[in-house]
Amino acid sequence: MKKDKRTKLKKGCRGFTLVEVIVAVAILAMASLVLVAAFNSSLRLFQRGVDMETFGDQAFARAETETETGGSQDSLSFSVEGTMVTVRGSYGTFEEGQDPRVSFTLFAPAEAAED
Repeated sequence: MKKDKRTKLKKGCRGFTLVEVIVAVAILAMASLVLVAAFNSSLRLFQRGVDMETFGDQAFARAETETETGGSQDSLSFSVEGTMVTVRGSYGTFEEGQDPRVSFTLFAPAEAAED
């Protein structure tokens, strides 16, 4: 008679056990942590890129202005299809912001002459 009761209970019992629910919640929590960590990491990379772009824009604008108004005078020589070309102008190297990786060397030509 006892055996019949257990069989009836098992057949009529539907749903999840407490252990199954706890395991499912734990897996969901771990997956959520991984997603949140990945999102935070990508957000930091994006912000760093925006900062670098801003520093770069500022450095380029400053380099352009200072090269046109001063800078070191020099000439740049190169060959184009066998013809030697010398370009005279001014150049400068500039860094902007606290990040020394953002620097520009800019050459502003004043004139070009074929040698």
